[in-house]
Amino acid sequence: MGATPTEGIAPLSVSFSGAGADTDGTVSSYSWSFGDGSNSSSQNTTHTYGSVGNYTATLTVTDDGGATGLNSVQIVVVSPPPSVNHAPTANAGPDMSVTQSQLSQGSVQVTLNGSSSSDPDGNALTFSWTQTQGSFVNLMGGTTATPFFSVTTAVSGQTLGFQLVVSDGKLQSNPDTVLVVVEAAPPPTNVPPTAAIGATPTEGIAPLSV
Repeated sequence: MGATPTEGIAPLSVSFSGAGADTDGTVSSYSWSFGDGSNSSSQNTTHTYGSVGNYTATLTVTDDGGATGLNSVQIVVVSPPPSVNHAPTANAGPDMSVTQSQLSQGSVQVTLNGSSSSDPDGNALTFSWTQTQGSFVNLMGGTTATPFFSVTTAVSGQTLGFQLVVSDGKLQSNPDTVLVVVEAAPPPTNVPPTAAIGATPTEGIAPLSV
C-alpha cells in the first residue's frame, strides 16, 4: 500500500494506492478505513482530512477464500502556520507651497494626500495626521487619507509640517512628514520723499535778506 503525502496542512488530500497478493488464490476485495470515520472499498482512492490530528489509515484485503490481511500507514495533519503581519508604510505625499499670488485672492485650501500609503499584506489602513510645525491650522479630516485646511496671510513666511502614521489594525507605520511652505509677503515699497523749497526774494542788492 502507499499513501501520498503522509503529512501536511489541513485540509490534507491524500492519495491511497492498494495492492495485495495471495499465494493460494486471488485478492477479491479491498477495504480502506481512513481513521476519521470514513471508509472506501476502492483499491486506489483519495481522501481529504479536514481536521488537525494523527490518523491511522488501514487497508484490509480479502481473498477468494475469505481470509484477510491488514496494513496501515500514519497520516499526520497539522495546522497552517500563523500568518506573519508586516507593518504598513506611510506616504504623506510630496511637499507643497502656497504663493502670495494665491493668497491675494483670499484664503487657500490645501489638501494633503496620504493615499499612496500601503500595506504589504493588503490590509485596510487607518490614517492619523498630526501638525508638527508652524502656527496652528484647523486640520479637517485628520483620520482620512486626504485631510485639508485653509491658509491665510497670517501664516505667510512659515513652513507648516504635518506627520502621517498609518495602521493596519495590528502594526503602525513609521511616521512620514510633508511640508507646506507659505511664501513670505514682499516687503513694502519705500517711496523716496520729495523735497520742496522756497526763497524770497531770489535776487537783490547787498546786503540782501532772504
